[in-house]
Amino acid sequence: MLDTGRRIKGEVFSDTGLDISLGVAASRLVSHVASRSAKRAHMVDVYPGCESSFLAPVEIGHFPPAGEKYAPMLAGLGIRRVGDILLFREELFTYCLGPWGKRLYRGALGEDSSPVRTSARDDERAKVTRLLQPDLDDRGLLESFLYDMSEELGQSLRADRRIAGRLRVELTYADGNISSGTGRLPQGSSDDLKLFDCAGEVFDRVFTRRVRVRSISMQGSSLEPEPLQLELFLAESKKKELRRRRIHDALDRLRTELPRGVAPVFGRSVAAVRSGSGQP
Repeated sequence: MLDTGRRIKGEVFSDTGLDISLGVAASRLVSHVASRSAKRAHMVDVYPGCESSFLAPVEIGHFPPAGEKYAPMLAGLGIRRVGDILLFREELFTYCLGPWGKRLYRGALGEDSSPVRTSARDDERAKVTRLLQPDLDDRGLLESFLYDMSEELGQSLRADRRIAGRLRVELTYADGNISSGTGRLPQGSSDDLKLFDCAGEVFDRVFTRRVRVRSISMQGSSLEPEPLQLELFLAESKKKELRRRRIHDALDRLRTELPRGVAPVFGRSVAAVRSGSGQP
């Protein structure tokens, strides 16, 4: 790998005149950190088996799986350098932080088996689409579809331990015209009812034509890892949210085990009612 690194540096210098810094390692993650730690025009080679030792002193804000965005949250847990992650058990990280926590822990070991993918692909996991058959213009039925989609989106976000800060609703009409809008979830959420309330507000703004709707799509964006909540230190309002989350988790397990449409709905009838609307 070292010879390959030298060849790459040579080719870049020959083509552009730039003497670049380069990191060489067995994983993409470690080589990325190595290239950032290399002095100007130098090359850092991390030997196989030395990845965790190399990463241990790196500040958590400079570690790609965490970054400056989540460094304050991790610092609150006493994690200021990558090596601090390995003071905990992997099971604890996975339980508290979901798939992202597992990636964080594995990354601290120098492991990075994830495929190269774009953020657009990530967004696809937070998108739900319904093709209506037949086309519909009944507001009550359309809102019922919105609630069903909110449940599916919420379940997907909770499975990944993520929350959405914004929600986009797009309507495709029978005549091919498209109307869309975006709403904001101030605290970020994966709660079905909060997603539905936000989607309903956007729906009210965009459903303005007297034309049947052919399809609806709902997409969460501004995605972030779900914040860690330690019940002992939570205010009463946050404890209520945590209890709601546990109910949602139980329902998610039921929806996974039972056929679609059989699992119960928490807090709503089939003709869903939005908060404060008083209308089915």
